[in-house]
Amino acid sequence: MRNIKKRIGSAIVVGALLTVTSASLASAAPDYCGSGKFCIWKDTAYKTAGSESAIRVFGSYIANYGQYTYANTTYSAANSATSLWNNSNGGNDVYVYKNTGASGSAYAFGPNSGRTNLATTFSPLNYNDEIESAYFETYDPNH
Repeated sequence: MRNIKKRIGSAIVVGALLTVTSASLASAAPDYCGSGKFCIWKDTAYKTAGSESAIRVFGSYIANYGQYTYANTTYSAANSATSLWNNSNGGNDVYVYKNTGASGSAYAFGPNSGRTNLATTFSPLNYNDEIESAYFETYDPNH
């Protein structure tokens, strides 16, 4: 009986440590995404062509990603985002849209959240390489 209690106690401690570790990793903003900004990268794990700094950043909205490239690259930001992060410190959701001008299907990312790989996430489904505009909630004409 004593051996069983010891195993259960160890399992609880390991489970708690895994939960704490996962939570801290998930809540950390990626490098190069400034406070109060929304950032997208062309590739997985917050990178574009191997660089964390090759990003597209905004602090209010971008109505047409087709007008922009990722920093220090020639890659168009339209329909190419695979990882993204909402580093909003003011509590603003960011809505990403499949079409320009806040039209088409939309998905909201809460403050201090994002995805390292839109191609393998279930939420939002089918948004990898599909984002054409994005708005902070306070600037979004639909919200």
